[in-house]
Amino acid sequence: MADYYLSGLGIFGAGLVGWQTSKPVLAGREKYVLADLPKLAPAILPAGVRRRAGSYIRLAAEIATEAVAASGLDPSGLASVFTTTESDGTITDAICRAICEAEPAVSPTLFHNSVTNAPAGYWCMAVQSMKPSTSIAGHEGAFSVGLIEACLQIDTELNDMLYVCHDVTMPHPISKVANIKSDYGAAMVLTGEQKKTSLAVINLEVIPGSKTLSEVGIKAIDEIRTGNPAARCLPLLAQIARNESGSVVLPYNDFQHLQVTVNPCN
Repeated sequence: MADYYLSGLGIFGAGLVGWQTSKPVLAGREKYVLADLPKLAPAILPAGVRRRAGSYIRLAAEIATEAVAASGLDPSGLASVFTTTESDGTITDAICRAICEAEPAVSPTLFHNSVTNAPAGYWCMAVQSMKPSTSIAGHEGAFSVGLIEACLQIDTELNDMLYVCHDVTMPHPISKVANIKSDYGAAMVLTGEQKKTSLAVINLEVIPGSKTLSEVGIKAIDEIRTGNPAARCLPLLAQIARNESGSVVLPYNDFQHLQVTVNPCN
């Protein structure tokens, strides 16, 4: 595949809130400190939407806003890819329980927030974007699936892309299938040409699944990485944070991995 420029980042997880504060931690220059996640109230969403939306939607809006602001690009001009493991499990669970009642009644708000593309829809409305948007459920390989999709759209459609990957904890019994231990999300703006704000240029290669997956090398952060499929991107973010050339291997599917080669832009 071609080269792609990463021109803005957003991150939200336990002890990793915001790219600028997370960067020295991921690079190993500052100590990682576990902290409770702050309540999300992304200003880009109207107040009514913020009240009705769960953490799944609010998380996507928060990290997307950070990444786009850092890129310096107009959010309405970005096509987008939103990726998740299994969408919003809390809402799915509530709907399943509701329809099992003697008198089933499903809230319309719950229903329209339950679909996989709900975060993308709220984002596009908030920034008044008419650009294409793709939403994908990629299970354990969600981050790599979405990254490949975003880069392919740059190749074929010549779009500047917003890429968002996020997952939140799931209630029982859905957690038996998608055991997500903590909320985590990352967003990036990807372009086909270098921008003033570009942090790194990346190249993707699908490789056999026999290679060892990359780690961050910080035990507590690697526990986040293994506890949330969206957080499988943390070795890539750590490589970018170190501002060094190198490659990381990320999970993709049962038979293949995704190797991402990183070179700093400065």
